Amino acid sequence: MTLKENDSTLYHLAGRFCVELLKVSWIEQKLANTFFGPIPSVTHEDALNYFMKAYKIKPQWKENIYYICQELVALKRSNEASQYVKEALTIPANNSEERDIHTKLQEMDNNSVR
Repeated sequence: MTLKENDSTLYHLAGRFCVELLKVSWIEQKLANTFFGPIPSVTHEDALNYFMKAYKIKPQWKENIYYICQELVALKRSNEASQYVKEALTIPANNSEERDIHTKLQEMDNNSVR
């Protein structure tokens, strides 16, 4: 990322990496530490920061905004998440992947983000 500061994909992937690390259970962490060495310690705030950096570079990226919303919900910042959901829903879905994300954003708008 230091070599390509304006590459939104790198920041997005770093955020996704954080999200995946947050899913690792305690026992999986212990096993990983035993066999591979310590895995990085991350927070939802870390993931959000990476997604926000990607957003600043490429604000119309529907998938990245979806992850921003997920992290804001995890951080109990639903009002902010709701604003980003509404923004993302205005971005056209140009392919099947974006349509799937659009559907997930609609579900967030209808259910969990208020």
